Amino acid sequence: MHSDLSIQRLSRTWEELRKGWYKFSRNSLSVIGLSTILLVLFLAIFAPYVAPYPEHAGRFVNFAEASLPPSMAHPFGTDVVGRDILSRIFFGFRFYLLMGVVVLALVVPPGVILGLTAGYFKDRWI
Repeated sequence: MHSDLSIQRLSRTWEELRKGWYKFSRNSLSVIGLSTILLVLFLAIFAPYVAPYPEHAGRFVNFAEASLPPSMAHPFGTDVVGRDILSRIFFGFRFYLLMGVVVLALVVPPGVILGLTAGYFKDRWI
């Protein structure tokens, strides 16, 4: 009997998730936003493998290709020291993803402690 109840609850949960996903997927702006976020996450995580010029991420200097306009070789062009801008953008995603994780790691613990304290002291808080 206990397992039947668990199966029913699990079935109901899956049904709610399916309905929620259906409702979410009907809104084109939601799908575009989620797709953009997933693409940026993918590019940030796999930047060394996806970037057309991964060696341009560091202290790379090539004045022969400095300030080139967009082309097939460099879709966004190059900067003043000859680094591919598209590769730099991919590695920039990585940096900002790391900064987001660091900020969360610094902010969530004090927030949880503050929330737990406020919940514990209910009426006497502030």
